[in-house]
Amino acid sequence: MCRIAGIFNRVSDSSLSLDIVRMRESMQHGGPDDAGVYLDEDLPLALGHRRLSLIDLSAAGHQPMSDLLGMLQLIFNGEIYNYQEIKATLSALGHVFKTKSDTEVILKAYLQWGTKCFGRFNGMFALAMWDKRSNQLILARDHAGIKPLYYFVDKDLFIFASEIRAFKAYKCDWPETEDWKIPFLTFGHLPEPFTTLQNVKPLAKGTCLIVELPSLKATESTFSTFQFSSLITDAETAVALVKEKLEKAVERHLISDAPIGLFLSGGVDSSLLTLIAHKYIGESLKTLSIVFEDATLNEEPYQNIIIDQTNAHHQSFLVTEKDFRNELPDILEAMDQPSTDGINSYFICKYARQYGLTAVLSGLGADELFGGYNSFNHASKAAFIQKLPSFIPGLANHLPKEKLKKIAFLERKDIVGEYLFNRGLFSINQTASLLSISEREVNNTLDKVLIEPIDKSVDHRNRASHLEVNLYMKNQLLKDSDTMSMWHSLEVRVPFLDKELMETAYSIHPDIKFDKKIGKHLLIKAFDEVLPKKIWQRKKQGFTFPFYKWMKDVQLESRNDQYRKLRNLFEEDRLLWARYWAYLICNKNAGIKCFAPGAPKVLFLNLAAFSTTGGIEKFNRAFLKALTEIQVDGLLVADSLSMYDKESNEAYFKKSNYGTFSNKVKFVFSLIKNAKKYDVIIAGHINLAKPIIAARLLNRTKKIILVTHGIEVWEVLHGKKSELLHGADKIIAVSNFTKNKIVQQHQIDTAKVSVLHNTIDPYFKYPDQFTKPQYLKDRYNLNGQKVISTLTRLSSSEQYKGYDKVLEVLPEIKKKIPGIKYIISGKADDAEMRRVQSLIKTLGLENNVILTGFVEDSEVIDHYLLSDAFIMPSTMEGFGIVFIEAMACGLPVIAGNVDGSVDALNNGELGKLVDPSNNEQIIASVCDYLPSGKLLGYELQQKVIVQFGFNSFKNKIKSILLES
Repeated sequence: MCRIAGIFNRVSDSSLSLDIVRMRESMQHGGPDDAGVYLDEDLPLALGHRRLSLIDLSAAGHQPMSDLLGMLQLIFNGEIYNYQEIKATLSALGHVFKTKSDTEVILKAYLQWGTKCFGRFNGMFALAMWDKRSNQLILARDHAGIKPLYYFVDKDLFIFASEIRAFKAYKCDWPETEDWKIPFLTFGHLPEPFTTLQNVKPLAKGTCLIVELPSLKATESTFSTFQFSSLITDAETAVALVKEKLEKAVERHLISDAPIGLFLSGGVDSSLLTLIAHKYIGESLKTLSIVFEDATLNEEPYQNIIIDQTNAHHQSFLVTEKDFRNELPDILEAMDQPSTDGINSYFICKYARQYGLTAVLSGLGADELFGGYNSFNHASKAAFIQKLPSFIPGLANHLPKEKLKKIAFLERKDIVGEYLFNRGLFSINQTASLLSISEREVNNTLDKVLIEPIDKSVDHRNRASHLEVNLYMKNQLLKDSDTMSMWHSLEVRVPFLDKELMETAYSIHPDIKFDKKIGKHLLIKAFDEVLPKKIWQRKKQGFTFPFYKWMKDVQLESRNDQYRKLRNLFEEDRLLWARYWAYLICNKNAGIKCFAPGAPKVLFLNLAAFSTTGGIEKFNRAFLKALTEIQVDGLLVADSLSMYDKESNEAYFKKSNYGTFSNKVKFVFSLIKNAKKYDVIIAGHINLAKPIIAARLLNRTKKIILVTHGIEVWEVLHGKKSELLHGADKIIAVSNFTKNKIVQQHQIDTAKVSVLHNTIDPYFKYPDQFTKPQYLKDRYNLNGQKVISTLTRLSSSEQYKGYDKVLEVLPEIKKKIPGIKYIISGKADDAEMRRVQSLIKTLGLENNVILTGFVEDSEVIDHYLLSDAFIMPSTMEGFGIVFIEAMACGLPVIAGNVDGSVDALNNGELGKLVDPSNNEQIIASVCDYLPSGKLLGYELQQKVIVQFGFNSFKNKIKSILLES
């Protein structure tokens, strides 16, 4: 069992060897034991191989494998179960073998019979052979499509691989197929020839593709096919043949030089395989199963019957909802192509590998061949309805029950409609609605589904078998089984799809093969001497997980109206979990997450986060980013509404989850309308009091958290603002100073107020060099002068920042530090700019003060680095993000000791606190550049990261919200 890939590219400028290794290594999970490459740079051709060793574990099984003359190169994924018989035939014909591997048998068989050899193989395989003698690259895939193989061809490029992900590894921006979602939503999987990547298609089962190099002329031929014949009309003969062929199939499938075992569910199929395997390997038989906390889903009593009968070494593995949540990201990563199935296979394969197995036998295929599904009994109904005028089944679209809506698929007078009647997921009109397209587009796309033709005269039960084998089994069960098993470096073998057994099944008359009352009755009769009645007389259960319950916590990060509608239906138990899961998979890029049970739904309200710049806006951006990351952990579900923003920045918060209005009335209406959906509403500012109070009147059970930043809550409040402050369940203050003001001025219980210090932006680029940027020195004509700076908004309504105080004492400072420069940066309103300029002129500081105006984000850090000290002796600062930004750049800081700045400097541990009204203290702090032993550079930066870094901020938010 392996993974294979190949490239022929005569125009690329990239390295062929790097390209093939990148493709190959993207599938490393499927072949952890060995790796190989064949390169012909002149052609140019590359073949890549990853090996999972099962037969001949030695280095002799290395691939690519060549013939003795070096004219053939073979890469092969799978097993040839009858390789020993073929090897004996070839040996009699004079071929000499150097290894014990089935790979060498393929090489010699090809040398002997050419491409006709593929029809002789009984196994599962996908292979590529480069024949240098004829300049042909040959691809082949087994009779049942057990092993996958995909390819792409145009005038200059031919690529093939075992997995779709390898094509993305070759070209990360490979375009997506435009219409893949249509068949996926209707089928629940991608039927051939659809894949998610443009012009990448699967090689059909039982098919050989010959590609001439370098012309890239491609010829396809079928070497294996199955036709219903009804040749076997005697029941006794049929029973004897089924027993003989299945026993031989199991014996062949047990051939391995690595540990092998069986999946044992307790149903007919796995029980039969276990009983037969015991006949050949006796006490070394190993079986495993999955169990759940929900006892109604466990099949342990039936498993124990077979375990007791065979004395198998059995191990059960408990899968909990927590396991599902933890593994969901990996499940999604493992899913090479979208599917509504495969989660069960993921877990059983994971535990089989943990159990020490390299290969396992699965009962897949028995239901499809021998009538184990309800579809066999419904087939005659489908045939009857399809004969009616199309409008009659079309009426089913208007029926209330989803099961009955499937009748509408029979408007299609084809085999696809027959299949969807039994296994369709979303109806044609539902799919059209979900994708905002017409029903005609849906039907036109479904016309492209490939399925082997079958004559209308074939018995309806055989038609059902044909559909199950060629659509459901091939496109979903086998694909998911292969993908999930190889993700865990495990080989899954399917004895019921043994070529000889399949040929036998196709030859038995349907009246003998099928029984309306007993599913798979022919298998049961064939082994009635060993198969206990309790196993087959019970109701069929299948390999069932508690998905409905588990899916309750799986949601999309990014939500639109269509998703919200489906989510509501699912929460109200009016939508099947598979349909809900299909929609999630269809919109995987919107972020599928498994949220913890009861994860709170949080709505964060803000005035603005992205349309303006300031301390509060920076806080809001960081808060939104924290909500995004906490949501990724599955601990909450978050949306946000902004009164004034026009859009979100995706780096901080998903645009689809961020409601923007630029209009108070629309904002308030949306809040009141949607508040009922959330458990917690976070008010980002006290100025949102009125709409929040209104929303709470209609939703009194909602928890309200109020964020307070500073002066807006320092004075006694009245009206709705006071009502919100006192009525909030929790208050967040950005500093201890603000918390104390709230407690003292408003008589709020101190336990109700949590301090959440401001943080450095999560995308802040911490400098690792603390040198002054030359381009700014040149811009401001600096030649070695000492520089102090302030970065803040200059507002006539906020004259408390302290820069005017620094200007006032600067004449004294420049006496002690001649030539000192004071850089004041930040956007200023006209009134304040005139006041500051007048003050500078009055004090005679024209040569000492530089007013830069607004500083672009790209230059902010460099402006900090330009300075020798940052100073802002404010009196009413709520916290002061600029302080921690400056210190993050290794810059000494001087701040006032009467407001939230105290928190930013950690009570003076990180910088110098001064009395803003004391000129002598300000002068002394500047002239000393902070006292001896002050923190500078890297040491200061690291302390700030620990205390005010984004991770600390996020974790504090997490604890506040999860306590609420």
